[in-house]
Amino acid sequence: MKIDDHTVDISNTDKVFFPESGITKQDLIDYYEDVSALIVPFLKNRPVMIQRFPNGIDEQGFYQKAVSDYFPNWLGHIHVKKKDGEIEHIVCNDKAALIYYVNQGTITFHNWLSTTDNLNNPDQLVIDLDPPEGNFEIVRQGALILNKLLDEMKISSFVQTTGSEGLHVFVPLDGKASYDVVRSVVKSLGNYMCDQEPDVFTTAQRIENRDGKLFFDVHAMAYGQTNVTPYSVRPLPNAPIATPLDWEELKKPELGPDTYHLKNIRMRLAKKENPWKDWRERAISINQLKKKL
Repeated sequence: MKIDDHTVDISNTDKVFFPESGITKQDLIDYYEDVSALIVPFLKNRPVMIQRFPNGIDEQGFYQKAVSDYFPNWLGHIHVKKKDGEIEHIVCNDKAALIYYVNQGTITFHNWLSTTDNLNNPDQLVIDLDPPEGNFEIVRQGALILNKLLDEMKISSFVQTTGSEGLHVFVPLDGKASYDVVRSVVKSLGNYMCDQEPDVFTTAQRIENRDGKLFFDVHAMAYGQTNVTPYSVRPLPNAPIATPLDWEELKKPELGPDTYHLKNIRMRLAKKENPWKDWRERAISINQLKKKL
């Protein structure tokens, strides 16, 4: 494929990646090509972790952060510090890179919450609402409660299905505070939610201590952690997609974590205006949230 100034070699396009639904590698490439204008802005100028299944989801896949020796130089990379040195971390800054990684068997993209020019300061706050034993109804209700609180605080928030079990709630930040500061504020928010709705929320990390409540997970708010990128396909039967929603959609009880998938997402995108189109313009200082707690 000729994409902008790059040629991306495409191979084994008839390989079935999702056996239950017959979705092939070509289907995956076509999807990511179609949504490249939506997904690339969430990936651009960030370290990216790719989740690869070269032989489809029925065989073992793997996560990859470091650039492989055979990756072409035009893909680029960023040197990222870690405990025992540094890593030449994958980046995905344009459509050509996106399609290259998909041709390598990438099904899901996971991005850092901070950018390559400011790795220590996240520019988005993410709350993972993790349900007990697949109970999506409590996730839906819990997310609406959280949104109502943030609205009352005049804090803009955004929600997406994960394509798996729960929901992710995002608040765009100005990127001026460190991970430690942001995580501290989010922990305070979690404790506040548990105090206000003790029958709904818990911050207990151990599953056996959650008593069937909704886990308010803030552990993604740390250096080096990643979040599933909006519009990413998940390596599950029927190829569900992490789909940005507007809050009104979440009020529909028929909504599920895997409502949108590779075979119906284009219909949604054709009919639905991008619910996150202005999300970066609504970025706040973490102190705005801290002062209201």
